[in-house]
Amino acid sequence: MTIINFRAGRVIYDESTKIATPDAIQGEITIKPSEEEESFYSFEWKSKETTNADIAEELLVIPGDVQWKHIKEAETGRVFELSFLSSSARHLFWLQDINDNDDDPSELSAKDKKILEKILKVFEPVEEEEEEEEEEEQKQQQEDNTEEQSVEQEDVEIKDAVESASQPEQSNTDFVHYSPIYDLNDLFTSDSLNNLISNATEDQLSKLYSFLPTSTPHTKESLRSVLFSNFFRGSASNLSNALNNGGGFVVSKSLDLQYQGEGIENYLKSLRKQQKDDEKKNG
Repeated sequence: MTIINFRAGRVIYDESTKIATPDAIQGEITIKPSEEEESFYSFEWKSKETTNADIAEELLVIPGDVQWKHIKEAETGRVFELSFLSSSARHLFWLQDINDNDDDPSELSAKDKKILEKILKVFEPVEEEEEEEEEEEQKQQQEDNTEEQSVEQEDVEIKDAVESASQPEQSNTDFVHYSPIYDLNDLFTSDSLNNLISNATEDQLSKLYSFLPTSTPHTKESLRSVLFSNFFRGSASNLSNALNNGGGFVVSKSLDLQYQGEGIENYLKSLRKQQKDDEKKNG
């Protein structure tokens, strides 16, 4: 079990003034496997001061969906940014162990570099082979569920046929067969993603571009490259797995969404509600 601990404080960033201010509270960051899902990690910052012991912050981290980056522009200390590729959320922290260079407080110490190496290893995306195995398991699960639903549907149809034979003829009623969603990738088809990008307005494109990595050009081709990548598919499968196995509350909390219940459909409801609330605010 990989557990990473190191001393760090939070950095408060003011969006309006673009000024980052280190919080003086002494704290500690702990990165460990999540209790909700074994392939995810819990990223927790908490105060080490007795007077502020109740101050804490916990985030759910999905390998491949986060970046831990050294902010070299900060010259008065060692500042790192935790950013999420699937959203615009980012969190800043400053390392509180004293480094070995009195002349350059922003220089990483040997200990800092070891911690950085461990974190980057933990945050690496799942290997393609593991992704393929997970996709195969989910595909088999879907096939089993479909077969079970088909048998149940046949039983219902037989029962309805027997009952209707002994009853007067009634008007036809249209029935829509409902199929639950087990994987977000079922929604992200090539056609739907292409249509999304091709028909997006400038405002919609601007919002989509904000989710791209900092070094990626803001173009439609960049969006297609990311959305059609194995990394995106793997991240969507990992998120689906978490949502299907009781992780909906933790995911909603980490993305600042209003919790609507467990499962992919309730997660999508949370997203729709968030969008409507944002539209009302900007209205």
